[in-house]
Amino acid sequence: MKRYPYIPSMVQAITVLTVLKMMTKAQTSCGSGSMNGKVMYERLPNIQLQGFDDDVVRESAPPFMVLEKCQDLCLRDRSSNNIVRACSSFDFQPGNRIATYNGGPEYEESTCYLTAEQARPEGIGSLMLMPNSVHFTEVCITSNRPERECPNRRYIFERHPRKKLKLPAPDMKEMTASNRSECEDKCLNEFSFVCRSATYDAAMRTCTLSRFTRRTHPELLVDDPE
Repeated sequence: MKRYPYIPSMVQAITVLTVLKMMTKAQTSCGSGSMNGKVMYERLPNIQLQGFDDDVVRESAPPFMVLEKCQDLCLRDRSSNNIVRACSSFDFQPGNRIATYNGGPEYEESTCYLTAEQARPEGIGSLMLMPNSVHFTEVCITSNRPERECPNRRYIFERHPRKKLKLPAPDMKEMTASNRSECEDKCLNEFSFVCRSATYDAAMRTCTLSRFTRRTHPELLVDDPE
């Protein structure tokens, strides 16, 4: 069996976050008091949470429909047979489209692995590289901007652990943040320019905002193992 390298704990890692969007009907609140917010998702491409599969969903429907179902189940803390079960993250492996001439399934089976666990530092899990797998993890966003401007959209950040955008100083705005979700909120609440990405350094507790992303400047996305 082919082995893929582990990604160490996010506590000492640099994280690049890119603002994204995804539709769903589920609405879930989080936090309390002045820190009350909405549960949304971070999307981690080619990443899988190792060893935590509390529930499995397998369907041959179009992948986007399976993904929406898995996201809805997880947000509502439901299992595949609609039993109440805590869920904080899930892995999604989309099925490929297949040729069909007899009315059979148009897609290979798509699979979701739902779990109550999360990767460190929010939980005890470890992330590993896994091609064709996408990890979705819940995050509490206190900014009211997503709800005000796009109320039905639930995944808003694509996360790249242990990466950073090596941008010139004039293209960045640096500030402090106590955790990754606070950095995400700062990006969403930035109004002096359109914030499209943020780099969070957990060791230094710095949050660097930018109007650029890995897509606008792919050559500037570099590894940062420290």
